[in-house]
Order: sequence, then C-alpha cells, then structure tokens
Amino acid sequence: MYNSFAKDIDSDALKVSSVDARNDMLANIAIIVSMIIMSIFQVNIDAYIGLVVSILIIYSAVKMFGESVDPLISVKPNKKLVAKIKRELRSFETIIDLHDLLVHSYGTGSTFASVHIEVPDYITLLDCHELVDRIERHFEDKLNINLTIQVDPVNEKDAESEELCKKVEKVLRGMNKNITVHGFRVIHRKKSIRLLFDILEDFNSNYTKKQITQELSKAFANPDTKFEFVFTIDKPFV
Repeated sequence: MYNSFAKDIDSDALKVSSVDARNDMLANIAIIVSMIIMSIFQVNIDAYIGLVVSILIIYSAVKMFGESVDPLISVKPNKKLVAKIKRELRSFETIIDLHDLLVHSYGTGSTFASVHIEVPDYITLLDCHELVDRIERHFEDKLNINLTIQVDPVNEKDAESEELCKKVEKVLRGMNKNITVHGFRVIHRKKSIRLLFDILEDFNSNYTKKQITQELSKAFANPDTKFEFVFTIDKPFV
C-alpha cells in the first residue's frame, strides 16, 4: 500500500515507509519459518535466519540513505527526464537548436534547469521575451520544472557564417571527432572578423583554449583578413 501511494504521488518519504514495512514483514515471516523448521526437524536455524534478515535490513538501510542524500548533493539527471525536456523545447517552432542543458534535482517538486536556445537573429527583443516567458510557464505548469533560459541569436541563412562554421568544425574535428560547435556568430570589425562560438567536447578531450586557438589560427591564416576566435569550452553534463 505504501509503495502504491509512493508511486502515485512520487513521494520519497512513502517509499522509505514501504521498505520499512516490507522489512518488518520479512522479519516476522523469518521468525515463523524458523519456529516451524525447529519444531519439525529439531534443527536450530534461528541464527542463520537472523543473519539473512539482518543483511537484508542493512542493505535496505544503506540504499535508503543513499537515496535520501542524493537530492541534497544533486545527482546526474534521469535520461528520460533529459529527453523529455529536449523534446518539449523542440516543440516550440521558433527554436532552431538547444545546448548547455543543466538539470539539478533536489527531490520531488524541486527540479531546476537551465538551457541555451538558438533562435533566428531577426526576432525582436519583445518577441524573444514573450517566447522565453511562454516556455518557462509551460515547463512550470506541465513538468513542475523551474527553467531558466539564455537566448543565442543565430543567422542560419547567412552563407558566410555557414561556410566559416563548417571550417571551424572541420579543424576541431581533426583534433577530436567528438567535438561539436554551437551558437556560432560572425561579427565584422574594422580590421578583423570575430568568430564567436561554444565548443562541446567529451570528457576524454582536454585541449586548452591556447591549443585550440593555435590550430584555428593556422587554418584561418590569411594575409588580407585577420580572424579572432572567442569561444567557451563546455563539457557534457547530461
């Protein structure tokens, strides 16, 4: 009964109560079984039965302790929850892509998330603000998640940006095939072209900003145009 209610309302407290009730039931069953066997076969197995029940209770206690502590220190989010968040975000037509999704869960009803969304750069600030408000309300009402959003404007139809982005990706994937680029933007300055982007690399990659900049500078070496690279290196959190 406890376990059934715990699943219905997603209550950690009731889950603990269900385990406690189950252990009490198993202890009582063990006593009855032990008494029957001793009565019929005249064999004293009370100590062995007690040992088995004790191990089970200790295991349950350690497991419950871990489940109680996890929300306090935050744990890696459930893959199904991450997939659901991404699916819900992509259901909004204006969003081109998303990245840097972080999810922090501190128990039932206390889930916080932050994400960067890419939208077309022609959207006005007012429309952008309305979109973010709508998404945040949607997540709070439907998923009970407190979501914070950063908007990254991108020009997906600009041929120059697309060409430069592909060149940057080619250089980086030559260093590590798992590296991806997102949030790519091009800013034309008086004496240079500034490329701004984020890099997502796996945990096996440990390139420094200096190493990456050196490789990009070699690939983009041009006597007529100076390129500047402004980027952030991200690690996958989910």
